[in-house]
Amino acid sequence: MACTEYIKDGHQGALTGEDFWSRAEAFIESRRRGEAASVLMMQASGFRDSVF
Repeated sequence: MACTEYIKDGHQGALTGEDFWSRAEAFIESRRRGEAASVLMMQASGFRDSVF
């Protein structure tokens, strides 16, 4: 990510509580539970693109 993308992500995290780190935590937890389908759903929904 470019510097401006980190800033945008930080602002989104402050406003909504969802940022890069919260999505990373959710991803790791879903992997630990073996819920690969939910991870694929997040990717398909474009969760990364919704930040920028």
